[in-house]
Amino acid sequence: MKGPSLSQYLKHHWFKVTLITVASVIAISVIVLSIIGANTFSQMDADYRRSVLASQPFNIFLYLVVGTISAAISAGIFVYFIYGGGFTKLGKKPAKATDINVKWSDVIGMEGAKGEVWEVIDLLKDRAMLNRVGGKIIKGVLMVGPPGCGKTYLAKAIATETGLPFLAAVGSEFMGKFVGTGSEKLRGLFKEARMLAEVHSGCIIFIDEIDTIARPRTGNIGGGGAGMDYNATINQLLTELDGMRQTENNIVVIAATNVDESELDSALMRAGRFDRKIYVTLPTLADRGKLFTYYLKKTQYDPAIDISALAKRSVGFSPAEISNMIREASLIAVRNNRQKITYKDLSEGYDRVMFGLKSPITLSEKEKKWVAYHEAGHAIVAYRTHPTDDVIKASIVPRRGAYGFIGQRS
Repeated sequence: MKGPSLSQYLKHHWFKVTLITVASVIAISVIVLSIIGANTFSQMDADYRRSVLASQPFNIFLYLVVGTISAAISAGIFVYFIYGGGFTKLGKKPAKATDINVKWSDVIGMEGAKGEVWEVIDLLKDRAMLNRVGGKIIKGVLMVGPPGCGKTYLAKAIATETGLPFLAAVGSEFMGKFVGTGSEKLRGLFKEARMLAEVHSGCIIFIDEIDTIARPRTGNIGGGGAGMDYNATINQLLTELDGMRQTENNIVVIAATNVDESELDSALMRAGRFDRKIYVTLPTLADRGKLFTYYLKKTQYDPAIDISALAKRSVGFSPAEISNMIREASLIAVRNNRQKITYKDLSEGYDRVMFGLKSPITLSEKEKKWVAYHEAGHAIVAYRTHPTDDVIKASIVPRRGAYGFIGQRS
């Protein structure tokens, strides 16, 4: 990936460069003057040097030199970490599309969301197509959905398909106790994006868990300024989103959250900021079948396994849970010295994901019978009260401190 030129870097980071230059000049000047003074002092008459050493002004001079050097070094460190990018770069470098390596074909189980996102990709690739009809490119995309459904994965696939630089951050990284910390980090992130957009004709900013900094602003300003910093951070985010509207620099902000959009600040949700809302939901029956096929192909498994039955059994599973289920099944197969994953391994992997690990509780035959009656009663009541919700499995294997479970997914 081509880096920014010196003029572009100075344009976006002039304040940082100025402060660091001033601190460096002060430090170098103090060092040079100290060397000259030491050299002059060494050439003095011995008796005169002794008299100078015994005098108080020389000690004061030493104190001033040491203090100035210490102050210059401290100022340089402060400038770098607060204004220079130590914190504002969020500890990351812009990721290349080739480094992310999440292809569009790797995004499985969210066909509806993919269809909406593909339009954004087309516009990023060909802005002229939109300009011909007098429109403006989408500046913000908000992905809403349960955890583990592939929102981050989808954002990475967008970066791969467009070939644009990808700046990623998590909402919690912008939270600070002191006023100005979060907003300064946001300014640094968007400044970096604008510089990269000039070089690469576009840039993608991805903010995961944006609800951390995007909930309604609060009037509580206690706690050492934490509330004030929160308000300042979301105000800065609104300013940055509006600022991109004034200059068409082909930057798209993609945000992801697990909470409902109604829980976010209303100012952030208005038109002109996050223009496109994409709902990444749990996979459908067909999607689950594709997910099982995709993940099982990466393993050695028994061809007799009925993938359609697995898809029906895993109602309500997210893509992450399906992946975890197959991972657990592969570990169980290895533990039992099997060369291939069997349906039994997948069934136990299902139990691990659905109910948790087995508990070291030993039941007598009489207790097992009582638990079986109890869980059977749960299954019958669950079916009678919610006949449209499948009772997938009843178990009397103790897990997570309970003697048994029923598996029910709506």
